[in-house]
Amino acid sequence: ALQDLSARFGDYPWPSFTLALTPELPGGIEYPGHVMQGPGTIGRTTAHEVGHQWFYALVGNDQGRDPVLDEGLATWAEARVDGTLGTLADTAVPAEAAGRAGLPMSFWETRRDAYYRGVYVQGAQALAALGDPEQVDCALRAYVAAKAFGIATTVDLVGALAARIPGAGATLARFGVPAPP
Repeated sequence: ALQDLSARFGDYPWPSFTLALTPELPGGIEYPGHVMQGPGTIGRTTAHEVGHQWFYALVGNDQGRDPVLDEGLATWAEARVDGTLGTLADTAVPAEAAGRAGLPMSFWETRRDAYYRGVYVQGAQALAALGDPEQVDCALRAYVAAKAFGIATTVDLVGALAARIPGAGATLARFGVPAPP
C-alpha cells in the first residue's frame, strides 16, 4: 500500500513505517509513520490505515469539524489500492446520511449507525462520482502537495478538485462536501 499510495499521492513523507499487531484492538488506528491493527484486520483495513499517512497525517484536518477529509479520503485510498471502487459505489448510504458527508462529528454523534456509510463510504463515493479515478488521484496529489504539513478544510479539497476536474464543486455538493451552511 505504501508504494501504491506514494505513486498516487506523492512520496511517503516519513523515514520509516511500522505496523503493529495489537491483540485487543478491534480495528485499526493510525499515527504519522505508525499503524496499529487488531487480529484479523491485516489486509482488511491495512490500505485504509496506510491511506491516513497522507490524509490526516501529512495533510491535517480538524477531525471534529471535517471527518470526511481523513476518513473519506482514506477510504478512497483503500479502494484504489484494493480495487474496490465498484463495491463502494454500490454500497447504500442511509437516507439520514445521504448528502451530509461533510458534516461535523456533532452531527454524527447521535447517528453512529450511519457514520461509517455517511462519511467513509459516501466520501469515497463523492470522489468516484467525479469520473476518471486517475484524474481524481492527480487532483488529490496536487491537494497533498499544496496542503502538506498544514491543516486543510473541505473548501481546500473542493478547490483542488475543481481546479482539475470540471464540475467537481457541484458534484461534491450533492454529497454534502463542503457541508452546507
